[in-house]
Amino acid sequence: MRCEVSPGGKLFDCVILSESPSGCGFSASSLKAAKLFRVKPATRDRVPIQSSITIPLKWQLNDDPAVAPAPPMVPSTSPGTSTPSNTTGQAPN
Repeated sequence: MRCEVSPGGKLFDCVILSESPSGCGFSASSLKAAKLFRVKPATRDRVPIQSSITIPLKWQLNDDPAVAPAPPMVPSTSPGTSTPSNTTGQAPN
């Protein structure tokens, strides 16, 4: 998933780059989850600026309904991009 990052650390204009397997709802779930992410924005001269980030997400299907879902994946970043400041997957208070 690729998103724009606001100077305030919110993600917007996210697009799914690939989905496998397709048709399982991972794209929609990823875009929904992105609304909860907050990241440390890129800076120029110590001033937060708008930037882009690629977030690899891995979803796992669980065939056993009695098993609780896995905790949310922590987005990782590539060198030179923003780094997550809230890795819980939940909006800050």
